[in-house]
Amino acid sequence: MFLLVFLWSCVTLSDLESQVDLQYQAWCAQSETAVVERVYDGDTLFLQGQDNGIRLLGVAAPEVQSSSGPAECFGENSRDFLDALVEGEKIILEFDVECEDIYSRQLSWIFIEGDDPEIAGWMSDYDMMGLNEDGSYRLLVNELILRAGYATVFQGEVAKNIRYTDRLEKAEEEAEEEGLGLWSFCP
Repeated sequence: MFLLVFLWSCVTLSDLESQVDLQYQAWCAQSETAVVERVYDGDTLFLQGQDNGIRLLGVAAPEVQSSSGPAECFGENSRDFLDALVEGEKIILEFDVECEDIYSRQLSWIFIEGDDPEIAGWMSDYDMMGLNEDGSYRLLVNELILRAGYATVFQGEVAKNIRYTDRLEKAEEEAEEEGLGLWSFCP
């Protein structure tokens, strides 16, 4: 014990800082809860009482049919999956480095908490984090969309958002390996 105290006293704080990579990460906003009013497509939704959409971070879902063109392969499926998962639900929004995209949509990680056996089953089958022994969960929706094969990892300008990047990349890789969703349906 004496040796440890002696060694500690010989090391200054600046020495420790140079040896340890200290990183402080500030998120652009604090977490908040809201209720989903409607889903636009597989990576964009609208909240009750808000005009601008919420863009799911790290997710690039195929486009749905719109005035700018036809639906992409699996676009409608992706939208329907997200819609069934979150429409009318209370969600938790967590933010990252950037809070808005170029279209003034909020960029967010979306979580839902609950005990729905179907969602708990997916989480168990896909070996996802956030599932408790009693069947309750805290689900990262962005991750499930990728793991079930309804989208790919977003590779655009907002790539500096880092909070759950490793989880998303793993989810996409596993869905592709298993040929889930768009990985088997789309050329």
